[in-house]
Amino acid sequence: MLSLAVDELIPARCERVEMARLEAPVGATNFLIEPSQNYSRDGVFITRALVRAKPRLQVRIINVINQSQVLGKGTAIGHAESAVLSASIEDQEPEPRQNKHISKQLK
Repeated sequence: MLSLAVDELIPARCERVEMARLEAPVGATNFLIEPSQNYSRDGVFITRALVRAKPRLQVRIINVINQSQVLGKGTAIGHAESAVLSASIEDQEPEPRQNKHISKQLK
């Protein structure tokens, strides 16, 4: 679960970076932060992000309505799913392609 670390005022039609608390399972290191289905405050959204597990981290919160909104400390704003990072393309060796229909001249 991802929750706000302190009370926050999100101004109307504004985006802010705020501190949040991440309650992460032991042993997991990378998480995909997703908006919470259970959080139903209209017009306030968090952005998806891939983060390293820390007790506190920064998240982007967007208020898309014409009124400022106050979010209280401990408000559940999202959840985290364990993520496994794959190796980058540069770290992988290409596999040879086998095509039986290529002529001997092209091979």
